[in-house]
Order: sequence, then structure tokens, then C-alpha cells
Amino acid sequence: MKRTTKRAISFLLALCMILALAGCGKNKTGTDAPAPSAGSSTQTPGTTTQEPVIPEPVPEPEAVVDPEDMKWGYENDGSNDYVHWYPDGDKLSDYYLMFEDGYLTIDDGGERTNMPMQSEDGHYVNSWEGDPAVDFVFLDNLTCYDMIGEQWYMSAIYDEALASLTASPFYCEAGDQWSFTFYDDGTYSLDFDGEITEGQWWFNDACTICFMDDYGEAWIEVYYDDISWEIVALEYVSEMYYPG
Repeated sequence: MKRTTKRAISFLLALCMILALAGCGKNKTGTDAPAPSAGSSTQTPGTTTQEPVIPEPVPEPEAVVDPEDMKWGYENDGSNDYVHWYPDGDKLSDYYLMFEDGYLTIDDGGERTNMPMQSEDGHYVNSWEGDPAVDFVFLDNLTCYDMIGEQWYMSAIYDEALASLTASPFYCEAGDQWSFTFYDDGTYSLDFDGEITEGQWWFNDACTICFMDDYGEAWIEVYYDDISWEIVALEYVSEMYYPG
């Protein structure tokens, strides 16, 4: 009986040793990657993780000129049109706006739509909810921006008009003894038979220059080139003036 018990125990010990040796000799089929430590990068060689670039928001134009103070003016083409405002100042566009007190006219290739408008906290907005929403702010007498449509409109491109206006004196067609000279600092001089008058000038609207003389405010009509914002002629008290 003791001998049988000893054999059984020996057999069990041998079996345990065989199983232990088999476990130690088993080949591993993979290697677990160590967990990255704090602050370490998980990038593989040759790759780069780039943070997304978020553009800074472009500030929206602020209302500078109250619509109630705007001088809308008329086109100098013999029509009853108010001054035309073109997208981005593109004079060749067949789409333009015409502003007036209480109304906006949209001309799209000859088809015109009228919208009632109102001034609201320095903005010019449509007053009837059934119309497409618009929200204009005016930066000066020649430039505005539609906050909803995100579109610039210009009745003239100021820099181009100014460059041509100040490039040389404008002489009267009736005789060069009368002339206007405009300067980019907002001053002018008028030579009238040798008598010099000086003062301030500004664009009242795209087609009208306003200036101060001895009698108060006076106005000059402005004529542009057909395809650009170059000023090619001025009209003052029924006399035409041309650049010299």
C-alpha cells in the first residue's frame, strides 16, 4: 500500500515538472508596446502631427457715417437715377444699388427691385420683413458694406478718383485763366483771373464735390471715364473744366 502511494506521488510530481517546463519554453507570438509615459509622443518616425490653423476672425466694418447724414446724390448722365453703387467698385458690373431716403433700388441687369429702408443704430436696414434681409454700414460717402451679404459696394473708388483729381489743375474750357487745383490733403485753390481762393473740399457723393468759398458751400459736378474711376471733367456754374 505504501509502495503504491509513493508511486502515485512520484507520478504527480513528474507530471507537474513536465507541465512547468512546457510553459517556460513556449514562444511568444507578440510583444506588448509599453504604455507611453506622461509627456511622451506617440508619433512614429517620419510623421508629424500638425495642430489645425484657426484663422483669426476678420473684424466687421463699423458704421462711421449715419445713413441719415448721407447725401445720396444723382448720376450725372441726364437720368433721374440716384448714384450707382457697384459691388467692389466694379463699374462694368450690370448689378448695382441706388440708395435714397427710405428706399433701396437693386438693378440686376436692368430688372429693378425697390425695398423700403430705415436707419437703425447707424445701420441702413430693410423695414419690411418680406424683403431679403440687408444691413448696410457706411464707412464714408463712397463706401458701404452689407453685413448680411458680406459684400462691399462703392459708388466710386476713392483712391483712383483722388489720384486723377489731384494729378493736375483743371482748366476752364472758356479760358485757362480760370482753374481749379485740388490737393490730397483736402484743400484746393481756385484761380479766377488771377484772384486766388483757397479752402477745403470733399466728396459730397461720388458725382459731386463740395468746397467752401467766400460765400459758403459750393458744388462741382464730377464726370468719370466710361470704364474707370478716372475723373475726366468737372462742371462748375455751367462751365466745363478739363485736366491740363
